[in-house]
Amino acid sequence: MRGIMLCAGVGICAALGGAVAAVIPLLTALMCAFGLCRAGRFATRELSMTRLKLRDAAAVARELAAYSPHSAYMGGIGNAMERISMPSGGRRAYLSAQAGCAAAAMAKSPSNGDAMAIRRVGHELLLILSDGMGSGVAAHRESQCAVAMYGELISIGFGEEDAVRSINELLYSKNTDELYATLDAIRIDLSTGEATILKQSAPPAFLIHNGRIRPLYAEAPPLGILKETSVGIRKTRLNAGDTLVLMTDGLSDALGSGLYAAMQDAVLHAETPESAARTLIARAGGVSARDDMSAIVARFSSCHKNAQF
Repeated sequence: MRGIMLCAGVGICAALGGAVAAVIPLLTALMCAFGLCRAGRFATRELSMTRLKLRDAAAVARELAAYSPHSAYMGGIGNAMERISMPSGGRRAYLSAQAGCAAAAMAKSPSNGDAMAIRRVGHELLLILSDGMGSGVAAHRESQCAVAMYGELISIGFGEEDAVRSINELLYSKNTDELYATLDAIRIDLSTGEATILKQSAPPAFLIHNGRIRPLYAEAPPLGILKETSVGIRKTRLNAGDTLVLMTDGLSDALGSGLYAAMQDAVLHAETPESAARTLIARAGGVSARDDMSAIVARFSSCHKNAQF
């Protein structure tokens, strides 16, 4: 019986490895087919066949996820391949964006425990912010891992839920010191203005529309503390003239009751998003802060050629 179980285990591992390995040539073939699309009917046929193969591989990856110790990641690979296989027409940009960030470490701390990223992924803009537990190098390592992995998984086609569950599995599996990280991310489709807000134990983000400030909430536990986690997601729509502000609780707590006044003053009157973020940090105490502080500010306008994003 042990021999049968061992053989079965080896077979499953081999199948998992084969499924993952099969992704690379399929994606390569898809990219080649896209490149040849202008060549005519043959390239179009090749593109259709490659898409069918990707869908078949996606189904296999999802089935194998049930046997994998990293089921969320395998399931995410399947879903990502499914998305890539779908034809997508050209999208005309609806919004352009400018974004900037600023941060300050807690007083006397050698390193800021927060991590941030601003990324362009196709026709989408991705804003990511994470707060590692505590402060210093260990906290930054956890938050940087969450930010980097989330950005990479989204960029290859993972959805928010698959990405969050994959990162949570990784952090939980290596969490020997009960460390965890929050995750605060907004994905903006610049062709439609739709924004998907993700909150994993993160404070609210803020949408400034026509001078009015609206908090954007979603509730879910931080990453790495539970074996299985729920995912906090909500959606909204952005328009030209809108501004988004993301911040860690170190900044929001430091601003306290003056939070809205600081945003009205610093964000709406700053020349650039980066200067707005820097002003918020300075208003909260800067280098004398009691906690790490980080902020991302993004402004949206009608699409034009000189946009940053």
